[in-house]
Amino acid sequence: MAELKEKFGLRILVLRKKAKLSQEQLGDRLGISRGSVSRLERGEIGLKFDNIEAIAKIFGVEEWELFKFS
Repeated sequence: MAELKEKFGLRILVLRKKAKLSQEQLGDRLGISRGSVSRLERGEIGLKFDNIEAIAKIFGVEEWELFKFS
């Protein structure tokens, strides 16, 4: 499970940087702290389904694309 969280976190990091958002800006849009975004990107925590939907909308992708690891 930890490996999935790490891959997901890296995907969020890549999408966030592509969107030119800071961790604080992404956190504000999701209603979570900058620290939580940092922990998410490091694979230390996961997200609830509602936040997965919200983050997909922020990045303009489908939910499944968040799990498209290369």
